[in-house]
Amino acid sequence: MNNDSSLNELQTLLNSKDYSDKKLRKILKYLMDEQNIRIELIDYSTFSGERLEILHQEKVRLASMQKFNEAAIIREMEKECEAYIDSRKEYNIESSCFKIWNDWLFYFCIGNSRNDDSIRKVFKKLISIKPYTIEDYNE
Repeated sequence: MNNDSSLNELQTLLNSKDYSDKKLRKILKYLMDEQNIRIELIDYSTFSGERLEILHQEKVRLASMQKFNEAAIIREMEKECEAYIDSRKEYNIESSCFKIWNDWLFYFCIGNSRNDDSIRKVFKKLISIKPYTIEDYNE
């Protein structure tokens, strides 16, 4: 197995009918343990245009109630959401995918692939563990 074949397997898992967390963890274990690849989740499904609109409405509502400190916090959340949206456009990410750059595996999650929810859960679990080790992952 090499990085290219691992990447191809990960791409296949996105829409595979026979997806399993076990298959995903096996590939990630190889990349992390054997290739010293670190992982990162870029969750475009959370930071979407829909969320931006909800945040904007909440900011306007809070400002109209003269709750300016709370509105400022929401504005910061809007900025983060806008940054995600801009990066998605900049890198032309139209569907969920995996990319390896500089010893990092990035999972760009759009939410439009069959197994995004399951894969996102595994990534969130692994990312919450420092340092990144697959052995610490328990279902």
